[in-house]
Amino acid sequence: AGILQPRAQPARPARGVRSTVVRGVRSLAVANVVRSPGRTGLGVLAVALGCAALTALLGITLAFNGAVVGSVLGDAVSVRAREIDYVAVLVTILLSSVAVADVVFLNMRDRRAEFAVLQAVGWGDGRVRRVVLAEAALIGCTGAVCGTVAGLAVAAGLAGELRPELLVAAATT
Repeated sequence: AGILQPRAQPARPARGVRSTVVRGVRSLAVANVVRSPGRTGLGVLAVALGCAALTALLGITLAFNGAVVGSVLGDAVSVRAREIDYVAVLVTILLSSVAVADVVFLNMRDRRAEFAVLQAVGWGDGRVRRVVLAEAALIGCTGAVCGTVAGLAVAAGLAGELRPELLVAAATT
């Protein structure tokens, strides 16, 4: 009976450390994104800024015909959406896409050995590629949702209420 028993016990995670069970492409992508929160946070923030600006700009255009006049702390404020503002927002979104690509590239470079092990145990190139794409999509979608909600809040604050046009702007973003 002693022959069939393993000599070593399986390693247990340290106290307070949670072990993540990876069962496929999605769970591995989530584990990899969570593993480097600083980089991931920068990618999410970059996308969120672009989406927030686009949502607010679209909200101003759709709900107020391109111009908002109000007061902040008693001072008159006028916000106008112009073509150059849209160009600036599109450049911001383009740069945020580059930031996400850079984050994913750095994560891939740091995990070259892990990808080699996955391929050695039978994961094909396509499956490894799907992990990388899932990581990029997770970072991008998280930033897009956070930024759109923030932009919606800014536009609703300018409007004084949540207008249906603002929801259309958020959905468009």
